Amino acid sequence: MLHKIRHAFINKQGFTLVEILIAMVIILIAMLGMYKVTVLSIDGNVRNVIRNEGVKITEEVMNRLRAIPFDELTEGTWTDMTNLGYTASTVTRTFRNMTVSYAISITVNAPSSEFKVIEVVVGWDYKGENPPLPETNKEFQQKMVSIVRNPVLL
Repeated sequence: MLHKIRHAFINKQGFTLVEILIAMVIILIAMLGMYKVTVLSIDGNVRNVIRNEGVKITEEVMNRLRAIPFDELTEGTWTDMTNLGYTASTVTRTFRNMTVSYAISITVNAPSSEFKVIEVVVGWDYKGENPPLPETNKEFQQKMVSIVRNPVLL
């Protein structure tokens, strides 16, 4: 055992400067790849959180609309949201140190006196990629349609 230790000190073999530089470049390239994957993962996670909140808002608005009596569901596009408990047609939510505005669009159609069709569309903007316009925004929106029957005609 003592012989091996003496032999290692006498030969003084190690890595050259070029070998160390090549190893550092390889490690740097691997670290940059891992950084990019991490950034994409975080971005995807944030998009999912924002989308999930949009789905919650859509469900909440639809539930409030379905609770309104049949006769009070006026036909057309709703711009006044006060009877639903909202002060405007935009809802703002804050999470993960960012604020997102969700635009709400409600349309009620009455194809017959028996039922009414309620359509709720919630749109949002993410990093300025799309404006929060539910009518034109296809990537960042949640749409829900429901049919309400007239209870008098049942």
